[in-house]
Amino acid sequence: MDGGDERLVPGSLPHDIPRRWSADGRSLYVAVRNAPGARIDRLDLATGKRTLVKTLMPADRAGLLDLSFINLSSDARSYVYSYPRVLSTLYLVDGLR
Repeated sequence: MDGGDERLVPGSLPHDIPRRWSADGRSLYVAVRNAPGARIDRLDLATGKRTLVKTLMPADRAGLLDLSFINLSSDARSYVYSYPRVLSTLYLVDGLR
């Protein structure tokens, strides 16, 4: 924040969610939600090149709405996420009069 002009990051997309700077400060890890799952991309700030790091999807997708919280460790090798689920029970009744 040295007072310089703002600039757009090449390769960034409107739906990117910044999650963490890379250790060398030359890239940004961004979460890209694509319901019902998400992916983590490494975005090179100089070139705009995107590299897929990880695709996130819970093992049990029943009732999954969206991955709502995604965070990475400082080395970007570990991650954590949470998600809301909507589950219900359907009853079938026969012979009612």
